[in-house]
Amino acid sequence: MNKKFVALAAAAAMSAPALASANEIYGRAHLSVDYLDNGDDGAVNVSSNSSRLGFRGNAELDYGLTAIYQIETQIDFDDSGTEFATRDTFGGLRGDFGMLRVGKFDTPLKTLRGRVDFFGDQVGDARNIVRNRAQGQGFDERFRNSIHYQTPSFGGVFVDLQYSTSTEDQYTSNNDNDAFSASISYREGPLYAAIAYEAYNNESGVASDERDMVRAAISYDFGVIRVAGMVQSASDPDDNAYGIGARWAVTPTTGLRAQYYMLDADDSDFDANLFAIGVDHRLGRAATVYANYAFVSNDNASRVTPFREARTAGSQGVAGEDTSAFSVGMIYNF
Repeated sequence: MNKKFVALAAAAAMSAPALASANEIYGRAHLSVDYLDNGDDGAVNVSSNSSRLGFRGNAELDYGLTAIYQIETQIDFDDSGTEFATRDTFGGLRGDFGMLRVGKFDTPLKTLRGRVDFFGDQVGDARNIVRNRAQGQGFDERFRNSIHYQTPSFGGVFVDLQYSTSTEDQYTSNNDNDAFSASISYREGPLYAAIAYEAYNNESGVASDERDMVRAAISYDFGVIRVAGMVQSASDPDDNAYGIGARWAVTPTTGLRAQYYMLDADDSDFDANLFAIGVDHRLGRAATVYANYAFVSNDNASRVTPFREARTAGSQGVAGEDTSAFSVGMIYNF
């Protein structure tokens, strides 16, 4: 494990008694054992799936303001390596005006997807379709060097605005690699609805020079059944994606989930369809076990798998071949 990370974690733990109750150490251990088929070969794998360790806190200031901070890093429980502050890490202020923060964190576009994805960080994750990294789009990212403002909620409606001065380098002299992401959301009672827009100007980046995306999502919780859907349209290439999903609470602790996502590519040879079904069961308040099966139908040039995103055991598939995965996992939050 990275020596710098160990030293910082130890220092934070030693100073915890002096920090006050507004500070906390938290994390998630999410491990799974999977059978993964890339369209050519299949094998059993162990994967750590967006496991994390974080430090966060707040402090009351003058003028009704609250200082906030978070430092979060990915932890690969199936391996020995990690780096510090790789996930949402920021400092900022919160008050009647809303929230303002600076750092590296999920964009409003990415946050929208996370609220309607029934298989997030698992095989069958919607990002395997909607992120579309195979063609260089690379949405659903965290902005580096970014400034984010969230308005207060007005009757359940709030706005998020985020700007990255450069998605490539820490220092910039021209903002040629800047990016912008924004959303307007409604969240009240059982209904959630949002629309987001994101644009990149990657003058020197690996991805397209300029690309943007519009994404909309909605979910409704009927109590026993929660349903959700999402649509998006992206440029360069001009690809569209659609998805629907549902979770049925069979008992207070057990649920059945299913979702379907389709990539409608500008070049039809890159079309793909993702199907996922699963069952989950809570073991108390902190732990959940689950079993999922996911399948992708690929067109001639498509290499999508249901297990590339948010996992240490992930890869693209063989062009034109269908891919699949069966996974048994456990999530422990602490």
